Amino acid sequence: AVMGVASCITGMNHMCNIRYGIRIAGIILLTTVTWCELRAATITINSNADPGGFDTNLTVGTLGPTVTLRDAITAANNTPGDDTMVFAGSMNGATVTLVQATSTMDPHGSPRNNGGPTALRITSNLELIAPPGGLVILPTGLMRFFDIAPGATVRVERLTLRGGVANNGGGFWNAGHLTLDEVT
Repeated sequence: AVMGVASCITGMNHMCNIRYGIRIAGIILLTTVTWCELRAATITINSNADPGGFDTNLTVGTLGPTVTLRDAITAANNTPGDDTMVFAGSMNGATVTLVQATSTMDPHGSPRNNGGPTALRITSNLELIAPPGGLVILPTGLMRFFDIAPGATVRVERLTLRGGVANNGGGFWNAGHLTLDEVT
């Protein structure tokens, strides 16, 4: 009889286990069972840029060596599982200036959020943790900072949001579950 379990971590933050067995007792039995569980990814944000023409198809597995806040949120939205985003130590006390806004229309073509463009839409479960000295986020125009989608659970820690503007909620429009710790 041969019995065993193999484990692997895929590039998409899945922990997969494969159980297999062969038993010879007059009958040959071959059994393979595979199961996967999502593992949380930790994404380190190391740039305060907000580049134009960013890749909307980024995933956690396709992030490059330079990661912006927009890159990290886009990758988390496009990758199954919960994610934790931390800022590199070099970003302690830094300022991130958001220059782009996303659509204010929902997928059905109705106005979302009671008007006002939004810089970053979050559709997945994530934690966004600034360094111990905090981090400041500023817009370059009239926009809301974050739009939390229905079903998303988001925790934000140690951020200072300055200058967000929208008809309702210049910092956050929350249709999900939002926890703020040391956020001003």
